[in-house]
Amino acid sequence: MNELPILSELTYQQLLEEIRREEAHLAELLESREGANNQINELKEALTEELSLIDITRYRDREKRIRRLTEEIETKREQFRRVRADIETRTEQIREREASRTLYLRRSRDPLISITNREVARRVAETLRRSIASLHGWQTRKTELQTTLREELRQLGRTLGGYRRWQLEEEDLAKRITELEKSLAFWTKTRADIEKDIKTEQDHLEKKREELAKRRVLVRTKIRLYNQERRPTPEGTFQGFFCIDAVLDPETGETDWTWWLTDEEISIARYHFIGYLKGGSKWLSPSQVSLTRFSDEGIPDKDSPAQYKYKETGEPYTKRIPDDYIKRAERLTIGELVVGESSDEPEPIDKPLGVYFDQVMIIKDGLIVWQERRDRWCWRPPERYIERVKEELDL
Repeated sequence: MNELPILSELTYQQLLEEIRREEAHLAELLESREGANNQINELKEALTEELSLIDITRYRDREKRIRRLTEEIETKREQFRRVRADIETRTEQIREREASRTLYLRRSRDPLISITNREVARRVAETLRRSIASLHGWQTRKTELQTTLREELRQLGRTLGGYRRWQLEEEDLAKRITELEKSLAFWTKTRADIEKDIKTEQDHLEKKREELAKRRVLVRTKIRLYNQERRPTPEGTFQGFFCIDAVLDPETGETDWTWWLTDEEISIARYHFIGYLKGGSKWLSPSQVSLTRFSDEGIPDKDSPAQYKYKETGEPYTKRIPDDYIKRAERLTIGELVVGESSDEPEPIDKPLGVYFDQVMIIKDGLIVWQERRDRWCWRPPERYIERVKEELDL
């Protein structure tokens, strides 16, 4: 994981970019964790199905017995080889000693040899006889042991063969289960690693957001314009939704409604809202808002009423507004509009975007009786505005 940069040394723009990258990476990790969870759930389900077809514990216990039997058989075979080698060695010893005894017996009867030498030869022959008898005794016991070992190996081989035949019948199922278990272990570890990375990224993101909270943050926020206010919730007969630029106060986290650009864009939104309801007046620059006229009778200032502009046919430019609200709209002024903040969360941005007209509606007794989506820009800030904001907020 990369080291965190020194956050206090980052500009607002750099910090915002760091947060966006962090959020994007965190989203990728969360998606990866979701994928890992899906794999784990699938594997667990598959394991449950496979285990219903085989007693895997019995299979694995049998595998252990097979390993122990194989080791036992190898031990017995080694013992059998030692006994056989011992018998072969003793057979050779018996053969050699019988040959020597025959020689000494012949010397003990030879009349050409002195009595003393014949007696010595007789005693050696007797010693060899006893030695040969002892060897024959051991040979008998070793031969019996060899026979026993041979039978034990036969029985062990028979048992091992049975186990292996039974294993063979379940081998494919057991292999599938083993592979599923390996995959499950892999995805479980992968998920743990991802969750560790998620925790690290969340910690990084929290630190960067804490640092960003110390700065004045440029955001897009949505406002609602009303022509009247009802407590505790403002609810106007005419309502318009606009997206504008604003900054958040780092101390409170609330929108600073006194900021110069926000104030100008609210004026632009108010003007445009009134203009829309009164028949689509032409847009002028912010400095000309208070001088705007909607018709010959017009409103030279914020407190003057206005009338609808009428076509040559005598029909008003009402944008399909119900007739019973025309008279109310004729009396509506910019100064009467109330500004309310929408419940939408402000979204950080890296430069001002202007005023966007989202929608307009008419409310009657708490119900929307008419609505139109606008989805269009009312005003875009000139380059000098953008440069001023960037310099002011260190973007």
